[in-house]
Amino acid sequence: MQCCKDNDSINESNDYVNLAVLTSIGDRAEQQDCFGYFFNETGGIIVVCDGMGGSAGGKQASSAATASILDFCENVGNNVNFDMLLPDAIVHANTAVCDIGISDPEYSSAGSTAVAIMISSGLLYWASVGDSRAYIIRNGQIIQITKDQNYRTVLNEQLALGRISKEKYEESLPKADALISFLGMNRIELIDYSKKGLPLRKGDLILIMTDGLFKLVSDNEMLHVISRSNCIADALRELAKEADQIAENRSIKRDNMTVALVEIK
Repeated sequence: MQCCKDNDSINESNDYVNLAVLTSIGDRAEQQDCFGYFFNETGGIIVVCDGMGGSAGGKQASSAATASILDFCENVGNNVNFDMLLPDAIVHANTAVCDIGISDPEYSSAGSTAVAIMISSGLLYWASVGDSRAYIIRNGQIIQITKDQNYRTVLNEQLALGRISKEKYEESLPKADALISFLGMNRIELIDYSKKGLPLRKGDLILIMTDGLFKLVSDNEMLHVISRSNCIADALRELAKEADQIAENRSIKRDNMTVALVEIK
């Protein structure tokens, strides 16, 4: 299933997981996020993509990326290397996004982030490009398992290694959100992915999202909201309310937001 509706909520389950997804157009004129998923006999795959920066073709890019990743994973042969399935799917999706600009010059700058998770036989795999994120929540802790591919990550690494001063770091922060890797580049510079499957436990929660949530709501605030909620669907509704309230308090226009929460049975 694939969806890029302005405002939507979906709840699904199989023998292994419960899934809740929520989308919000926010204050934007167009919903440029897209999500998709499918379940199979051993688990499933969930994908969230964010069309870039409100640029022309953002909606088309995220939709094409989501469809391409799902199609690649659903139609892979029997001799699949699960460790590389998602990163290979992202490379395949990059071609699909680049083709949008080739076929229509109006969309020559089309681009998208992507984050995908796969649950298979009790193991979690993930891959991402750009700054859409995945977290795991376990034993009362929230841990980001993807690595943002933006200039902030570069700055943080340079500061930690002593290659730039604190003053230079702070001077560079206004451009920290600029992406250094995304779908739509002729060649993807970076793909973050799990090097091997992470064993899952009953009660684990996997949280994936576009930046419309985490740029407003901190990791600890997300954990607090989810921990006090009765179910994963309620948790997403409360996260959306929290983001709305923070945006209102700060007089910030809301970006598109897509967030999915997976509960391991």
